Amino acid sequence: MQEIYPSFYHEFKCIANLCEDSCCKDWDIDIDSDTEEFYKTVQGSLGDKMRAMLVTDEYGERVFPCTDGRCPFWNRDMLCDIYIGIGEEHLSQTCANFPRVAVDYGDFCEHILSFACPEAARFMLKNTREAYSDFGGERELDLSEDSGDCMSFLIKAREKTLDYLLNEGEPFAYRLADCLEFNAQV
Repeated sequence: MQEIYPSFYHEFKCIANLCEDSCCKDWDIDIDSDTEEFYKTVQGSLGDKMRAMLVTDEYGERVFPCTDGRCPFWNRDMLCDIYIGIGEEHLSQTCANFPRVAVDYGDFCEHILSFACPEAARFMLKNTREAYSDFGGERELDLSEDSGDCMSFLIKAREKTLDYLLNEGEPFAYRLADCLEFNAQV
């Protein structure tokens, strides 16, 4: 399977408490099973809090539920107590990966950053069309015969979306409006 990344993907870094918004607010935080098993072994008050806060939600997922609009481990300084207490390598997959997103199309997988993160959005929009050159058109991708017209349509729509977003001849508000209108039509 082809793995496709924009050239800037690996340069992205979270700005933590310098961000004007946070992925630590208004979300229940999914905890994958490997991370849950590790959290069961953490000693001290942090481990006690982890075990006390971990619940099963209505979908059967293990989560740290949002409390008063905040992750229970997002402290007053807007930093993560888990990150501080036991290290980045012990964050759940959700926390360690976001805003990085992998979109698996079967024949290929695109790795992107989510516009839901303000810093990722800034990071993506400051780049030029060349930063997205690995996101080839359908001729550059090794598509199976099963991909069909739908994949061709999606690739062309993605290319047009990039054209709107990266059109430096237009003010950003116009680019975004054009992009939103186009994608509503798609």
